[in-house]
Amino acid sequence: MGNSRKNAIVRTCFFIAWLAVSLTQANFTELLADEAYYWKYAQDLAWGYFDHPPVVAALLKPGYWLLQNELGVRLLFVLSSAAMLYVLELLVRPKNLVLFYLSVASVGAFHFIGFLALPDMPLLLFTATFLYLYRIYLQKDGWGVSLLLALNATLLLLSKYHGILVIGFAVLANPQLLKRKTFWLITLLSLNLFIPHIQWQAAHDFPSVKYHLYERSPEPYSIDFTLNYLLSVILMFSPLAGIVFAWHTLKNKPADKFQRALKWMTAGTLVFFFVMTFKGRGEGNWVALALIPAFVMGYRHCEQKEWFPGFTKTGFAISLALIGTLRIYLVYDFLPDNKIFAYAKETLHHTRRWAQDIQNMAGDKPVAFMNKYQYAAWYEFYTGQPAISLNNRMGRKNQYNIWRDEQELQGKTVMLVPNYDAQGMERFNTGKGIFQYSYIDNFRSASHIRIIPTEKEIHLAPGEMRDISFRIYTADSTWILGGNPGFVAEIHSMLFKKNKLVKDEREDFFVEDLMIGNGETYTINIQAPEEKGTYNLYLDIVVGWLPPAINSEKIILQVK
Repeated sequence: MGNSRKNAIVRTCFFIAWLAVSLTQANFTELLADEAYYWKYAQDLAWGYFDHPPVVAALLKPGYWLLQNELGVRLLFVLSSAAMLYVLELLVRPKNLVLFYLSVASVGAFHFIGFLALPDMPLLLFTATFLYLYRIYLQKDGWGVSLLLALNATLLLLSKYHGILVIGFAVLANPQLLKRKTFWLITLLSLNLFIPHIQWQAAHDFPSVKYHLYERSPEPYSIDFTLNYLLSVILMFSPLAGIVFAWHTLKNKPADKFQRALKWMTAGTLVFFFVMTFKGRGEGNWVALALIPAFVMGYRHCEQKEWFPGFTKTGFAISLALIGTLRIYLVYDFLPDNKIFAYAKETLHHTRRWAQDIQNMAGDKPVAFMNKYQYAAWYEFYTGQPAISLNNRMGRKNQYNIWRDEQELQGKTVMLVPNYDAQGMERFNTGKGIFQYSYIDNFRSASHIRIIPTEKEIHLAPGEMRDISFRIYTADSTWILGGNPGFVAEIHSMLFKKNKLVKDEREDFFVEDLMIGNGETYTINIQAPEEKGTYNLYLDIVVGWLPPAINSEKIILQVK
C-alpha cells in the first residue's frame, strides 16, 4: 500500500472518529452559560454585540435553524474544529500522520473548544488559515493571496478582538512587510471590510470600547491574578503535548521568517496577557490563540527527536484517560454532592431541571434575573419563555442593555430573581440550589436613561458640600418610566472607592418622563466623605425598591 493511500486512510479514520465523538458530546452536554448567551445573540443577528464581534452568532445561527437543541447550537463549531485541525496538518506537514493525530488528541483544549459554541473556535480556525496564507505570502507576493489574507484578517477580528495579536505579531516579526505594496492593500481592504462592525459600535455609542477601556472597574492587584493566569496557561496547553510544544517553540531559534512569526505570536501572546494580570483578573481561554503557532513550530522541532514517538504514545494514553473522564462528566454528573464540587455541578449540570423549577414558580410570567445575563439566556433557551438580565450598578452592562427585551416587560407582571440575599423574599429549591423570588406588578425600570454630568472631575475638601449639575437623556423615547405610582424613580448618589461601595444616598430628586431629553440642566447637592482619597461618583436611578440602575457616567471625586 502506498504511503499516500495509507495517509488517506489514517486521515479519514481520524476525522470520522473526531466528528463522531464531538457530535455525540455536543448533543448530550447541556449548554454552558456563555453558550446560551451566544445563542441569544443569534436570535438577533447584528454586526456587533456588547461583549464580542459577530462571527460567533453567525456561526451558531444556521445550525440552530436546522436543529433546535444543543447539537444545533454547536453543529458548525464542531465542523469548524475539524476544518481547523486539517489546516493545522497542512501547516505542520508531519512525517508520521499517526503521531501527529495522537498529538492533536493529546491537547485538551482542542477537544473542548472543538465542540463548544464559543468565540474561541472561529478564532482558532481563522488563526490557522491566516498562518497558512501568511506562509504562502512570505514565499510569493501576489494579489490573490493578498485578497485572501485581507478577508481572513477581517474574519479573525470579527471572531474575537484578540485576533489583533495574531496580525500584530506577524508584522512585528517581519517589519519588512511594510515595504510591500500588497501589505497596504491588505490593510486598507481589511479596514473596509471591518467598517460594518465599526458602524454598529458607533450607532450604539461604542459599548465594547467603553466597557473595556472606561467602564470596567479594575480590582486592586492581587498575586492571585498572576498565579491563576499561569495556571490557566498550563491547563490550556495540557495535559502534556501542548506544554512540550510550547516550550520547544519558545526555546528554539526560528529557522526562517515564518517560524519567527510563530515564535513571536506564541511568546507575545503569553507575555501580553501576563502583563494584563497587573491590571485586573484575566480569563483562561484568552491564551487559546497561542496554541496554533506553538503547536506548528513545537511539533516540527519535536518530531526530529528520538524520544518523540514514545513520548507521544505515552502522552496520548495519559491524556485519553484524563480527557475521557472529563468528557464523560460533562454528560453524566457522577461526582458526590458536597461543597468541593458545588461550582462544577452548578456550572455544568442540572440546567434543564433548574430552568423548569423556575418556570414552575413563574408560570407564564417573564423572569428578570438581576445581573445574570447567563441565567436569562439559559432560562430562555430551556423554557422558551422570555427573560432578561436586569443590570444594576453592583453588576455591569451587557447585551441586555442594548436589546429591547427589558422595554417589552414594562407594565407587565414580572418574577424577579435577585443575585444577592434579599430579605423578605420567598425561597425555593432548584436544580442549581436555593433561589429567591418576588413578583412585581406593573414592572418599571430605568435602564434606558443616561445621566450626563457637566463635570468629569471635581475636587472637594473632606465633608464639603457641593452642587452637581447634570442632564438626562434617552436613546428610546418610547420607553415610559412612569405609570406605576408605587414604583417612582429617584436619583441616588453612589460613591465607590477601589471598586467597593462607600455610600448609597437618596437625593430626593424624582425623575419624570418630561425631564428626559428636554435639554435642561438639573442639580443635586452632595457631600464629600470625611476620608481623603480618590472616589468614583455615579448618579443612578432607583425605581421603587429595586437597586440603582446603571445610568450615570463616572465622576472622579478627589477629596483632599
